[in-house]
Amino acid sequence: MLGVTRVIDSPEAGLLSALGMGHAPQRLDSVVGVYQLLPEVDWTALDAAATAVEEQLQQGLIQQGVRADEVQAAWWLEMRYAKTEATLVLPWLPGSLHSLPQQFSAEHRKRYGYARSGQSPLEVVAVRIEVASKAVAANDRVGAALPAGAPAEAPTAPRVDALAHYPRQALRLGQQVVGPAVVLNYGSTLVIDAGWRGTCQADGSLILEAMGSAESLQTEAIKAEAIKAEAIQPNAICGQAAEFDPVFRDCFAQRLSAIATQMGIVLQHTAVSVNVKQRRDYSCAVFDAAGRLLANAPHVPVHLGAMGETVRAVLQAFPNPRPGDSFVTNDPYRGGSHLPDITVIMPVFDSDGEGAELQFFVANRAHHADIGGVAPGSMSIAARRLGDEGVVIAPMQLTANGEDLSAELRSLLERAPYPPRSIPENMADIAAQLAACARGAALLSEYATAAGWQTLGRYAAHVLDAAEDRVRNYLQSQPVASSQFLDYLDDGTPIQVRIASDPRGQLSIDFQGSGPINAGNFNANRSIVTAAVMYVLRCLMADELPLNEGVMRCVDLVIPPGVLNPPGALTADDSPAVAAGNVETSQRVVDVLLGAWGVAAASQGTMNNLLFGNSRFGFYETICGGAGATAGQAGASGVHTHMTNTRLTDPEVLEARYPVRLQQFGLRHGSGGRGRWPGGEGVVRRLEFLEPVQLSLLTSRRGPYAPFGLAGGQAASLGYNTLL
Repeated sequence: MLGVTRVIDSPEAGLLSALGMGHAPQRLDSVVGVYQLLPEVDWTALDAAATAVEEQLQQGLIQQGVRADEVQAAWWLEMRYAKTEATLVLPWLPGSLHSLPQQFSAEHRKRYGYARSGQSPLEVVAVRIEVASKAVAANDRVGAALPAGAPAEAPTAPRVDALAHYPRQALRLGQQVVGPAVVLNYGSTLVIDAGWRGTCQADGSLILEAMGSAESLQTEAIKAEAIKAEAIQPNAICGQAAEFDPVFRDCFAQRLSAIATQMGIVLQHTAVSVNVKQRRDYSCAVFDAAGRLLANAPHVPVHLGAMGETVRAVLQAFPNPRPGDSFVTNDPYRGGSHLPDITVIMPVFDSDGEGAELQFFVANRAHHADIGGVAPGSMSIAARRLGDEGVVIAPMQLTANGEDLSAELRSLLERAPYPPRSIPENMADIAAQLAACARGAALLSEYATAAGWQTLGRYAAHVLDAAEDRVRNYLQSQPVASSQFLDYLDDGTPIQVRIASDPRGQLSIDFQGSGPINAGNFNANRSIVTAAVMYVLRCLMADELPLNEGVMRCVDLVIPPGVLNPPGALTADDSPAVAAGNVETSQRVVDVLLGAWGVAAASQGTMNNLLFGNSRFGFYETICGGAGATAGQAGASGVHTHMTNTRLTDPEVLEARYPVRLQQFGLRHGSGGRGRWPGGEGVVRRLEFLEPVQLSLLTSRRGPYAPFGLAGGQAASLGYNTLL
C-alpha cells in the first residue's frame, strides 16, 4: 500500500540484534562530572581524575578476558551553553583545549543552525571515558552465500503448481528466485509473493523487487479501493484522478506533524529559560504559503489555533518575503495571544536563488517568563492597558536575506517604558526559536527533495480539504441540534454561546450575549476564541488527522465586540489589556462550548497562573487542577486541562534557580464534585519565599461561580489563594 517496490532481506533476519551483540567489541565507560564554566576548569586536576578512571576501566576489561594490548581508550567532553539543557560531545584530544570554543560553535551551528559565539559562556558538563576491545571480525555468518566473483547460476523458472522451496545456504551469487516461492533460513522463513523476484547477493542477502506489470496493477487497485472507501472525489487542483492518493495525503499530514515535533525538540534543547526547556510552554507548526495552519505538534492548544492569524499578519506587513528572512512578533491584535507569547516565523522557499517561490511557513510560539510591564511576569492583575503588560513587538524582521537583525529587537526591548527584567534570557530563547524554525525549514526541504515541491503544495490543499470533510461528516452524523450555554467569569462577566448545526454539516457558533470589554485584562481576542473552537471540535471528532484550519470551513463563527473580541487601537496605551484573556477567559470559552454540546462538565476553568520576581528576574508557571467528568468517565486529577498543555516546574529546578522552597504539593482530596462520574481533584501547592519578591496570582473559579456539573452532577469546589 505504501508503494514499496524494493526490499532487502538479510540472511540474519531474526538474529540481527543478537548477532550484532555477539560481534560487538566489549566496552566499559564512565563519566566524571564537572559542571564548571570553561575558563574555570582545572584541566590538570581533571586530566588526573580522568586518567584514574581510565585505568580502573582497563582493569575491568582485562578481568573480563581482554588482553591488555587489545584495549583502546577514548575521552570526550560534554559541553553546552550555560543554562541550556542539551549538551554536545566533542573529542578530548591532545592539544585541542585551546580550540574548544571554535569546535563547539561549529558543531552547534551544524546541529541547530546557529551559534552564540561570544554571547553565552560555555559550560563543561562532564568528561566521558570509554575503553573497548578491538572489534571482532564477523566470521561464520549464518547462511552466507558464495563470495563475490563466483559464477552466477541461471535464473530459476517460477513454478505454478506449488510453492518452490529454496534453502538459503544453497543459493549462489546472482541466482534469482521468482515468486511464488519460499526461502528457508536459520531463524526465519521468507515468502516471496507472485509478482516479485529475489536476487542473491554476495553476502547472502536477497534483493526483492516488484516485477513491473504485477506491481502496477496492484498499486492501481489499492489506490482505486482507497478512493472508493473514503468516498473522496479528486480535487480540481490536483488534475487527473490518478494523481490523488489518500494514503500519501495522510502520510503527508503525519510527516508535517513530525517536522513540527522535531522543531519543538530543537527549541527545548537550545532554550535557556525554565519556561521553555522545563515547562515546555511552546508550540510549533507548519503553514501553507497563504499562512493557513496545516499541521502542528501536540503542544499548547491556545497557541496553535491562533498562530495562523499571526503568520497572515506578518505576510500582510511583509508581502514579499525572501529566502533568508525571518520575523518576530507578539502583538495580540495581529493574531497573537498575549505579550509574553513571542512568535518567530520563517518562510520556506523552493530554492535560495533568484526566482525562488514561497512554498510554506514554519513558526513557533514560546511563552517568555517576562517581557516587561508594571510587574514581573508581564501579567499583572493591575494592568488596564496593553502597554502595562510589557513590550509590544509589532511584526518585524529578525533576519533579512540571512543578515542578523536581532540587535534591532534588543534595542526595542531596552528602550521600552517597562523593559523586560532579563533581556539576555529573552534574546537567548528567541535565538532558540529561530533555530527551531531553521530545523523545520531544512526538514521541509529534505521532504521536497524526495517528493517534489509541487506535490507537497498539492497535498497541502488536500489536507485542508480532508479536515473540512471529516468535520462535516462528523456534524452530519450527529442529530440536528441547537443549544446554548451560559457561564460567568468571577467578576460576573457572562460568557454565552449558541450552537446549531444543519443537515449539510454546517455549524453556527454565536457568542452574542457575552459581556462587554473587561476593565482589567480578561479580554480574549478573536484568535483566542477561534483557537478554543478548533480545540473543542478536535476533541469531539477524536480524529488522528493533525489539527489544521480546514476544520473552520464548516463553522460560521460570530463574535461580537466585547470581552471576547476587544477592538485594538493604534497604540498600546489605548488598547485593552489581554493577558488573562489568553489564560483564563479561553478556559471559560472551552467550558461553555463543551457544556453546550453536553459532553463534559467544567474543568478547573483556570490556568492558575503564578508569577513572582524582582528587578533581577521574573518567574511564571501554570498550576494543574482537575478535569471535568464525561458521560462514562471520571475527570482526571492534578492535570493541566484544555487550552494549556504545559508542565509544572520540577521541584529541584524551582529551588535551585529561584529563591523559593516548595513546602507542599499534592491532590486536594474531595474537591472534584460528587456524581456518578466525579470531576477530577485539584491540587494544593504551598511555596515559601526566601527573599522579597513581587507576587501575582492570576486565577479564576475562586467564586462565586464554581465549575459546573452536568446531568445532575454536583459542582466542584471553589479554589482559593492564601498569603500567610
